[in-house]
Amino acid sequence: MTIIGHVQDGRIVFEPPVVLPEGAQVRVEIVDEKRHDAGTAAGEPSLAEKLLKYAGQAEGLPADFARRHDHYVRGIHDE
Repeated sequence: MTIIGHVQDGRIVFEPPVVLPEGAQVRVEIVDEKRHDAGTAAGEPSLAEKLLKYAGQAEGLPADFARRHDHYVRGIHDE
């Protein structure tokens, strides 16, 4: 479970308010608002930047693949 919040007066405030059971273990991760991918080390390219080298490389796909990818990948009928 992921809960989003902010620090106010030195305490973490969840948005919306959440009641956790007494003694529950939690993990706090500081989100760096300057980077969209907060889990990436400073100076390391984000996942999007790493994947960009593959953009436009697929060959032999149907002309409407981008619009109907769910149909082609999972067989979901969208029409």
